[in-house]
Amino acid sequence: MQREYDVIVAGAGIVGAAIAYGLAGYDKRVLMLDGADTDYRVLISTQK
Repeated sequence: MQREYDVIVAGAGIVGAAIAYGLAGYDKRVLMLDGADTDYRVLISTQK
């Protein structure tokens, strides 16, 4: 499965989450990556 994103946000802290949330509000496809500790998490926004 291949997906395309408009923006990739590195870091899911308060600032990264706010940026991703704001961009998703403009109908942007956002991929948010977080590498807290050594576990990598991938968070994908849903479109409206």
